[in-house]
Amino acid sequence: MTKTIRIISLAAILLLVVLAVPFSQTNVAKATCYPDVWVAPPPLGSDLNPGTQALPFATIQHGINVTCDGSTVHVAAGTYHENLVINSGQDLTGAGAPTTIIDGSDCGAVIVISSGPEVNIISGFTIQDGSVLSASLWKPADEQVLYAGIKLPSIKM
Repeated sequence: MTKTIRIISLAAILLLVVLAVPFSQTNVAKATCYPDVWVAPPPLGSDLNPGTQALPFATIQHGINVTCDGSTVHVAAGTYHENLVINSGQDLTGAGAPTTIIDGSDCGAVIVISSGPEVNIISGFTIQDGSVLSASLWKPADEQVLYAGIKLPSIKM
């Protein structure tokens, strides 16, 4: 009887130790990733939806999190109060800059891109209320720098 209790206790302690070991997200592959997803503001959008055109997600970040490299997150018109982090090669396509707004609510960069050598195409958005952290976009034809609350830590010019 005491031997059984000792084995169960040892197994419980071993299980707790295994569960306490932190796993880095960079080493954990996505269980399922989707080639393209759709996002729309609530009430139509919900992050519990499957991310289809008929049943879109509610947040852009959730769409980014579940897509594969080379995927597109299609974003319907609306205002999204988010600060986005893109760590791989997803594209963001908004319904049009006048009607599709990513608002950073003055809480740092609106979009942080650290996808390494992958290419990210972001189009069809107004990006507002973010702070410039360390990078900007230069528009050589007009000789002006455009600040959009985007942090591009590995940009090369």
